Amino acid sequence: CVDLWNKKVAELTGLPIERARGLCIENLVPSSRRNDLAKVMWKTLADEDAGTLEISLTCEAAEELADLHHKLKRTKLVLTAARRNNKLGRLIGVTFIGCDLTEIAAHREAETRKTRFLGVVSHELRSPLHGIIGLVNALVDTEKDAMRAKRLNMILNCANRLLDLVVNIMEMASLQTKRQAGKTK
Repeated sequence: CVDLWNKKVAELTGLPIERARGLCIENLVPSSRRNDLAKVMWKTLADEDAGTLEISLTCEAAEELADLHHKLKRTKLVLTAARRNNKLGRLIGVTFIGCDLTEIAAHREAETRKTRFLGVVSHELRSPLHGIIGLVNALVDTEKDAMRAKRLNMILNCANRLLDLVVNIMEMASLQTKRQAGKTK
C-alpha cells in the first residue's frame, strides 16, 4: 500500500496526497502491467536488480477514487524500485522513484503526427506538379515566340525545383516513419 506520496507525484497524477495514502499500488497501474509491477517489487524485495519499468499511472481500478477518476491525469513514468529500510536497517517495503515521461510521450506523438502530415501533404502536392510540368513542357514545345518560350521555361524550372523539394520532404517523412517504427519495436 502507498504510505508516501510526494507533492510532485500529486501534481503529475492529479491524485491528492491524502487520497493516495493507503491505496494498493496495483490499483494505480493498468491491469495489463500489474504482473510487471509485481515482478519488479519481488525482485527488489529479494535484493536483486529489478531494472526499470515504463508505465502509465491511471488509477482505473481504484474504486475508492471513483469520484476523482475524471480529474486524474494519465501520467507516463519510468519507475526504479529500491528497498526501503527502517532506522534499524530492517526491510519495511519498496520505494518507487519515478522519472516523468509524459511530455516526452506527447512530443513523440506530435512528431509522429507531423511526419504523417508531411507525407500526406507532399504526396498531394506531387501529383498536381507533375501535371503542371507536363502541360508547360507541351506549351514550350509548341511556342513560336521566343520571349514566351523563355517565360514558360522559367515556369518549368520553378515547378521542377518545387517538385524536387516535395520529393525530398516525402523521403524525409518516409525515413522518419521508418525510424519511429524501429524505436517502437
